[in-house]
Amino acid sequence: MTEPRTFIAGDSISWSRTLHDYLPEDGWTLTYRLVSVGKSYVINTTANGSAHQVALTGADTAGWIDGEYSLVAWVQNGANRHTIDNWRVRIKPNPASADYDPRSHAEKMLEALRQLLQKKAGSGKQSITVDGQTVTFTTWDEMVQAEKHYTGKVKAQRRRERERRTGRKSNRVLARIR
Repeated sequence: MTEPRTFIAGDSISWSRTLHDYLPEDGWTLTYRLVSVGKSYVINTTANGSAHQVALTGADTAGWIDGEYSLVAWVQNGANRHTIDNWRVRIKPNPASADYDPRSHAEKMLEALRQLLQKKAGSGKQSITVDGQTVTFTTWDEMVQAEKHYTGKVKAQRRRERERRTGRKSNRVLARIR
């Protein structure tokens, strides 16, 4: 199995990787590091024959913070070290945590915008904060345009989810000609 491109915090994860030029029996160890701004997690491997094995428990990943990361892989044998891979991965939030919110960013923004619009904001600046990101609007029209934008994003997300779940494309138009 190859390295996953998506992790869910709190889930158990395992995979193995065989590197013919860097075998455990020759003294090589493979190490991974998940790196993002201000966050870093080390993933150690163990030897499993000629493969490097990763086995993380749910407790190991429970505290991981969701977001985009670089997964860097390197091998080391004494003073010899070689970076062998680096790619982007996504850590999804832990669904068992008390503060888990299953809504997408677009759904959170849409709800915040609708609440702001319901207050019938008058003149002056209005702002909302979602997922630590603050957006400031100076006019009513900006808020309405943003609400339309996020409504479209949420509809598209829900359509894709429905297509994945049912296996059918929902953009078909059915017509009867008599």
